[in-house]
Amino acid sequence: MKKHTIYVTLLLLLSLSSCRVMSLPETRTPSDPYVQLKNGEKFTGTSATRSTGVFVKDKVILGDTSFNSKDVAFYSTGGVTYANVGRKLFAQQVADGKINMYKYTKISTSSNGRGGGTSTHVQNYYFIQKGDSKDVKPMSYKNLKPMVQINTPEYKMLEQYRKTRVISRILGYGSLGLIGVGAAVVSGSTGAGAALVAGGIVSAFGWYGTKGVNNNKLLKTVIIADKTDAKSSGHTRVK
Repeated sequence: MKKHTIYVTLLLLLSLSSCRVMSLPETRTPSDPYVQLKNGEKFTGTSATRSTGVFVKDKVILGDTSFNSKDVAFYSTGGVTYANVGRKLFAQQVADGKINMYKYTKISTSSNGRGGGTSTHVQNYYFIQKGDSKDVKPMSYKNLKPMVQINTPEYKMLEQYRKTRVISRILGYGSLGLIGVGAAVVSGSTGAGAALVAGGIVSAFGWYGTKGVNNNKLLKTVIIADKTDAKSSGHTRVK
């Protein structure tokens, strides 16, 4: 088995693991257009848009007033709400309630090599925010845990993530180890090396499946929390 085949397999698994995502509620808290700066100041208007371009200053325009995008923490067009997740990177709100969730989609293009042509890779990054706090953090078990109350439906889902995370890590590290050792010995002992690589690839597919399912449990935790919040408080949400 050629080494480049091994590398391609690994890259394929890594790319696929970012694509298996459950459907999101795409909800937000209804509001008029507004801009909220990082210093806490909030301004409302009749319309809010973002202006970007190679030769255009990146800014958010609220009515007749414009703001440098890097100074904006949140803004809403009235139909969609965005959070600043990295100087001039804005993620769209896709869930709201006890825990707000935002999604940033990164699209990259790469060459297919000698055969010509290009391929497009889409990767989603998720961010969370407790209620109406100012802090927006990357989606992770560490960041989500303090936002979840014990003995709630969302807590049970987060506990499922914690328990199965161990299995996912074992499969992931195990597959990389088998493939690495197999690649090192494949030239000296083709049969043994190929067997190790094959075992690693099988383990990697198991890791991929477990990782995808487990990552969705983080998303489900947020969605369950927001659904529970909407039922108990009569919280109005719009798509």
